[in-house]
Amino acid sequence: ATTSSSNGDESKKQAKKVVSSSQPSNKIVNICFSDYDDDGEEIMYFSSAHENKNIIVWKYNKKMNTLVRSASFKCGKRPSSSLFSTFLDTKVIIIGQANGDVVARPIAPNRIQKEQKILTTHTTSMVTCINICNKGEYLISGDRDEQIRVSNFPNSFLIESFCLGHYAFITSINTVGFDDNVLVSTAGDGSVRLFEI
Repeated sequence: ATTSSSNGDESKKQAKKVVSSSQPSNKIVNICFSDYDDDGEEIMYFSSAHENKNIIVWKYNKKMNTLVRSASFKCGKRPSSSLFSTFLDTKVIIIGQANGDVVARPIAPNRIQKEQKILTTHTTSMVTCINICNKGEYLISGDRDEQIRVSNFPNSFLIESFCLGHYAFITSINTVGFDDNVLVSTAGDGSVRLFEI
């Protein structure tokens, strides 16, 4: 009888291990940095996006050389990419999510957990990377299904164009320094491509 009860205890321990290993980790999947604020260029934000859907926003004061945790929130879906921007005169963090949504949240600590706006959606695909370009005129998003979408910003429901040509998931997107209308992208197919937007 003693042996069977100890076997029962061991099976419970194994079941607990299986359950805990299936939980999402606190692994950081993305970080992003803001530019310095216009107010004397003393404040900068950065964020860490975690596999367990948590996003932590940190505030760095250059003059005081201090770094403090400003706010945190939990995404509805796993974040894959993020960036800081301004949306309708509000400082926001924009997040690409595994369900295909690109959402914006104000970074003010009293608003970040309550307010969210969906900017665009990649139907049936996961957003892998996002960027704002052309002096804030376009929101660019890449996905797992080889597609790059160029949306107007902040009216991101208006799609300007698609950039097609990759044969695997998009890994990064950016514009070149000398011409904001030239988009550079990389993908899982190992290629680097240039697009005119």
